[in-house]
Amino acid sequence: MIFRGNGTIVHTEKPPEKVSRPKPYRNTEFSIWEGTWDHTVENKEGYIEEIKITNTNPLRFSFHLHSMLGQNIGDIEGIAYYTSNDTAVFDDRVEDPTNWGEGCRLEFVMGNDGVLAIEASDECTVYGGLNVSFGGNYTKKN
Repeated sequence: MIFRGNGTIVHTEKPPEKVSRPKPYRNTEFSIWEGTWDHTVENKEGYIEEIKITNTNPLRFSFHLHSMLGQNIGDIEGIAYYTSNDTAVFDDRVEDPTNWGEGCRLEFVMGNDGVLAIEASDECTVYGGLNVSFGGNYTKKN
């Protein structure tokens, strides 16, 4: 258990195992990742998914992933680390300095056709409202 100074319980579970960043990988093609990407979902009127990738460098990039279905919205922001020229990963337990992240893991895969595929773990649903998801195939806007 973790207690506050006044003796109240904050957490009754043990903290999750420490998750570290992936082994450093130096991406030689990092510039293709930067930009704004859209995901269009057929048969879902009012569904919007967009990711903005910025601050790309040979080791990592920053991103803001936004998803909206009607009035329900969700956002995930963070830093993804390259594991190869065409793959990067994000884990919220790496970004959270207290290591109390939710276990949300995103895998970004750049296809040869220029489509960015994002696979989101089930734990990422805590970042969105009802029926909001973050995975799918994204095409570059600019």
